[in-house]
Amino acid sequence: SAGSYEAFELETRNVLVSVGPGGQIVEISKRHGIVWIFDMFRDAGLERGWIAGLCRLPDGNLLFSDSKWDRLIEISPDKRIVGIFQEPDILLHPSSLEVVDRYSKS
Repeated sequence: SAGSYEAFELETRNVLVSVGPGGQIVEISKRHGIVWIFDMFRDAGLERGWIAGLCRLPDGNLLFSDSKWDRLIEISPDKRIVGIFQEPDILLHPSSLEVVDRYSKS
């Protein structure tokens, strides 16, 4: 059975939800229901993991943690894999995440 792990509201007021053991990320509109789904297996050919933490990057890409396979994965809005960080000596069962841009000017 799949259950949600993390959720946050986007600028559009839609909500982005990670569906842990389901290996999915779902965007939900309060008016229209599900408007976008990313499925690790179906959309990216990855073995189904446990999507935990989510972070929207400034360029619109999504970074998520896969705590089953000890990796961070970045995807584009059109569901393409941009990059995978998997270093077992550094990253073990990642869950919630936050990206800090030390060069940004507030």
